Amino acid sequence: MRDIRDDLRQRVQLLKDERDELQKQLTEKLAELDAYEAQLSSLLAFEEKRANGPAAQGQLELTAAAKVEEHTDEDFEAAILSIMGNYQSWTHADIKSQMEQDEWTLEKGSLGRAIQGQLLSMKQRGLIEFMGDRKWRRLRAAAAA
Repeated sequence: MRDIRDDLRQRVQLLKDERDELQKQLTEKLAELDAYEAQLSSLLAFEEKRANGPAAQGQLELTAAAKVEEHTDEDFEAAILSIMGNYQSWTHADIKSQMEQDEWTLEKGSLGRAIQGQLLSMKQRGLIEFMGDRKWRRLRAAAAA
């Protein structure tokens, strides 16, 4: 009778490799879903803020200590694209740090979540790409077109 132990070991190793690959894909997919959920939550918070904004509540009183500039979505996106203008890879934390240095603040909500939502939106529109390892990079105009 022939010894089949080596064949069985190879099959076991193939199954382990396949399981590891599936686990990696699942982890990546879950991270993608988490990011998409964060984007949707950010967009929902923005829409709720807009729906219940100053027009619905009356004029906001701004004190000298708590003055917040009003920026549009386009301003926010333009600031991120400007930061990423060198076409190098940027982490979310680096982008947030730069925006804080540029004195970006939000009247309500988390700056980090707003950045994440904007990054995901810009990725879907082909303006930037996710490089992996928490890094994002701006695409050149020809690549985005």
